[in-house]
Amino acid sequence: ESSAASDVYKRQATIIGAGKTLHVSQMLPHGPYFDPSARAAILMRNPTADFGRYTLQEYEALTQEVNVALETSSEHYGRNLQILDPAEYLCPNKHCDFYTGGYPNYTDESHLTGVGVLRLRPMFDKLFKDIARGSQQDD
Repeated sequence: ESSAASDVYKRQATIIGAGKTLHVSQMLPHGPYFDPSARAAILMRNPTADFGRYTLQEYEALTQEVNVALETSSEHYGRNLQILDPAEYLCPNKHCDFYTGGYPNYTDESHLTGVGVLRLRPMFDKLFKDIARGSQQDD
């Protein structure tokens, strides 16, 4: 087990051990080709550069270790650990988008712009509605 996976388990155990429900996002699609400035530099050197596509399969392979750790934890902790999947919103049609409407989704290789964050809004809207329903049932 890697130290990254071990760190995930320790943080989860601390929060869940306190009786809280933990909502964790799987890793975002990321990589140096997501950085708009790196892409611009490549295009300056080669205006016809083909960046190809970052496929959902590539994203899953890159993030497999951490996501397996999350899944294992979810099986262990049950409903106290809820996993959010950003790929559904950032990687539609089996490829991960660099841009939305001509605007970059990333500020660098792993951080979303406001445009990128807006793509995750439906994921968080659903989460907040589910939390609100749960707290209303607790009343």
